[in-house]
Amino acid sequence: MKDYRLSNILNISLIQRLADSNFNASGVPMSIVDAQDQSILVRAGWTDICLDFHRANPLSRMRCRESDESVKDRLADGDSYQYKCKNGLWHVAFPIIVAGRHLATMFLAQFYFQGEVPDREYFVRQAREFGYDLESYLAALDRLRIFSVERVNYIVEYNKALVRFIADLAEQSLREVKLYELSLSDELTGLYNRRGFFTLADQQLKVARRIKKPMLLIYADLNGFKEINDTHGHALGDEALREFSAILKKTFRESDLLARVGGDEFVILITAFRAGKAGAYLKRLHRNIEQFNDNTHPYRLSISTGVVGYDPSSPCTLEEILMDADRRMYEEKTASKKVRVQPY
Repeated sequence: MKDYRLSNILNISLIQRLADSNFNASGVPMSIVDAQDQSILVRAGWTDICLDFHRANPLSRMRCRESDESVKDRLADGDSYQYKCKNGLWHVAFPIIVAGRHLATMFLAQFYFQGEVPDREYFVRQAREFGYDLESYLAALDRLRIFSVERVNYIVEYNKALVRFIADLAEQSLREVKLYELSLSDELTGLYNRRGFFTLADQQLKVARRIKKPMLLIYADLNGFKEINDTHGHALGDEALREFSAILKKTFRESDLLARVGGDEFVILITAFRAGKAGAYLKRLHRNIEQFNDNTHPYRLSISTGVVGYDPSSPCTLEEILMDADRRMYEEKTASKKVRVQPY
């Protein structure tokens, strides 16, 4: 969740229902736009001039996006900003800030103030510039909602409260997501724990079966880890686990699933695997371990591994694949004489 967005942490269909109710009560069209890519998350009550003209034409739609983007630096938490967009309509913008990040912007839009006379020549020129049907465009302009300044101010204050409510919902959801992530993570290494591995790997297995994608599972065990603890103490043993975890992160991609599933036992699930590449992964892992050992440390790292390729046509369960990899790792460990974690 490092790069979370509003759509990741909130039920957008719920926010859409709030927006619909808000429009029915106030009569002011509104939208919520993602602050990162300007995608429209929610919209309610949009007028013909926006739907059929400004947002329907690539050039004038670019003006809409430029207007949405241009106000970001003028927005303050808990406040609003009133402006006329580049297509000539009044808007009021409200930032939705969650845990200090501007995730989205709410807009009240597409209206005019009572007593204000729209510059029809401006819209005539715009129709010609973008190739709109002039008669239809001006008719859409005449259908725009008109509100008094007092009514807009009242609606603005209400929507400040609505934005705070949405931000509070998002922050609560974010806290729940973070707590869930913590329950899947190993506190010492920052990798997934056993529960996290089985939760996420099971999902990956289902996807692999559906799209017929092979995967590779590597079971790695630190050799002689007990000797580090016995010789140097548990603090240095914890350091060794963190160092090896850092090597795994360096060796594999962010899309691969890295987990500490036991005291000194680790699992790597390679989710985009090409047949015949298992040796290359292991070679890179051992090379990074040797680079670590070339530096001055009070211990050396070495591993035993068990490698199992997953065929998406296979009926094997995740537990069976893991047991097979564990068995192969144990066979390598017992057969090897030279692979050990040795204290200096």
